[in-house]
Amino acid sequence: MDALLPLRWRSIEKDNVTYYIKHHFGDSQYSIVVTDLRRVWSTKAYKDDVSELAASYSIVLETDAQMKSLLGRLKLFFQNPAQCELGTSRNKVKSVLYHKYMYTKS
Repeated sequence: MDALLPLRWRSIEKDNVTYYIKHHFGDSQYSIVVTDLRRVWSTKAYKDDVSELAASYSIVLETDAQMKSLLGRLKLFFQNPAQCELGTSRNKVKSVLYHKYMYTKS
């Protein structure tokens, strides 16, 4: 999470609540922190975690280049809050990402 410290917060509105997000995406890992200034949610995943999560969406990552490509696309979504919508339930936050290139193969 140290990679997140120097990064600026981005904001997203959901149901009259402002959420602030910091994220860092590397070639084979990511870290995300979300807060509404009352609660904080965080997640991080390394190569094996990312592969497992991708597989749960029927995305097979066979090479490091595919891993890097997927994480690069996800990074783009988080850089533009207009493409990211937050969903909340039972004290959990999930991000829903929209982009016309999300489901195309590279």
